[in-house]
Amino acid sequence: MNPELPITSISDAKEYFQLKGCQHMHMQRDFPARYEEYRAMGIGKEQETAWAFEAATEGLAHLESDGVDRDEAWWRHSHVEDLIVQRRFHGLLGRLLNATAVIQPLLSQRDRLLVAETIVGRVDPKWRRGLIFPSHDFGEHEVAREFAQQARNLVAEAFEDPKMETRRTALLEKWRDVTVQCGIRNI
Repeated sequence: MNPELPITSISDAKEYFQLKGCQHMHMQRDFPARYEEYRAMGIGKEQETAWAFEAATEGLAHLESDGVDRDEAWWRHSHVEDLIVQRRFHGLLGRLLNATAVIQPLLSQRDRLLVAETIVGRVDPKWRRGLIFPSHDFGEHEVAREFAQQARNLVAEAFEDPKMETRRTALLEKWRDVTVQCGIRNI
């Protein structure tokens, strides 16, 4: 969908919603006129949830395929993570775990750090973000454990760049805090 063109159908509304990451904030910020047209369509929360679930499963399928481009793997992963966690599609966490394993060999060292930050969470652990906490809190303890293992493996290699190494070290400290809070041991 070209966001410069008006939204005149439910199909246009769906494309715009998914194009903007299934986020009203992005829809309104990026194209206020399109957002008003979208709102005028009267799309309900149930329909938006179905469209977001579709976007998440399509994103997972793309990550799991051989067609994912190495330069876009980390941000596609981050986008799918956001949909799954924000929309509470907890049943998809196991698939995201598998997709993470698929893209891992494609990732540069910097991108491995970005994916590890997505897994551990980018904010203070008290907010229980990332992928380890939701997996644990939803009762998927083995998935939480495997995400913790993946995150540690993603950042096993030290950086030569001091700023990136500082960031990696801070992430590992956060990783320890998260794994302790979730009762994950012996990794």
